[in-house]
Amino acid sequence: MKAFLINPRHCSITEVEYDDSMQAIYEYIDATLMDTVLLNEDRDVAYVDDEGLYHTAFFWKFRDFPNPIAGNGLVLGTNAAGESISPVSETMETLEASVTFISRETAISMAEAADNVGKQWAEKSDSNIFLSAADIIKDQEYSGGSD
Repeated sequence: MKAFLINPRHCSITEVEYDDSMQAIYEYIDATLMDTVLLNEDRDVAYVDDEGLYHTAFFWKFRDFPNPIAGNGLVLGTNAAGESISPVSETMETLEASVTFISRETAISMAEAADNVGKQWAEKSDSNIFLSAADIIKDQEYSGGSD
């Protein structure tokens, strides 16, 4: 089935063939753990490296999503049962208009802004659990990035 691969290292979005296996997702996103970013109300998602903030210098931004996204993203749709299907609303054109490849410095700025909201929520809810995305990005060794 059709999918789209967002590659911030190469600042590219390409159409790829997805064979409906978990292994293929891990290979496309170059990860051992994955997470999803909901892209729209039609249940199109981007599968991303759950630990990407810890080890990549390549980031992207999606529309109004408040956090930087680290590493590759594989865009697929999901049906009502949660199974992968070809993207429903996202096309090459909508992704090219919605994805911005950003530098490490821009990713840190975005993460700091999102962190401020998270800290306020943690304080209001008496939660002592807060993980700063900006601090994670700042702590990693920097070997170059894109913008």
